[in-house]
Amino acid sequence: MLDTGWSLFQQYFEKYEIGIKKQLMDKYWKESKVLEGSVVEE
Repeated sequence: MLDTGWSLFQQYFEKYEIGIKKQLMDKYWKESKVLEGSVVEE
């Protein structure tokens, strides 16, 4: 369930818009690229 939450945050927001502690962002935020409407995790 938390993975879904992080996925939605990443899909619709930038890191600076979330307002979550940097420690948590660094641990759980996966950098991703959006390619033709789909998210590809790196």
